[in-house]
Amino acid sequence: AWRLWRENRGLEVIDKTMPGQLQKSEMQRCIHIGLLCVQESPVDRPTMSQVVLMLGNTSMTLAIPSPPAFLGGISKVQSETESHVTSSTPDHSMGSTPKWSVNDVSISELEAR
Repeated sequence: AWRLWRENRGLEVIDKTMPGQLQKSEMQRCIHIGLLCVQESPVDRPTMSQVVLMLGNTSMTLAIPSPPAFLGGISKVQSETESHVTSSTPDHSMGSTPKWSVNDVSISELEAR
């Protein structure tokens, strides 16, 4: 969504099977607000009351969103961690699996006693 929005092709993320009742400008505004909500820095993200205000007031000018924390399913933190692990542990490439998930949620592994 971020890449398409930056290329002025944000409407390409809209499901083609959706009813055509929504105006394109409304859809673009919703995508824009959504991108504001996923900016990398939490300080830059709007509060929920600001989101409600932005959705209800179409004359309100929206800020330009900065890149999101996640691009292409990998977070910047995970990407940096992977490059550090790969460069600091030679046996990482020999089949050992990283102990995190794509969305940085912890993974619990059960082992028999």
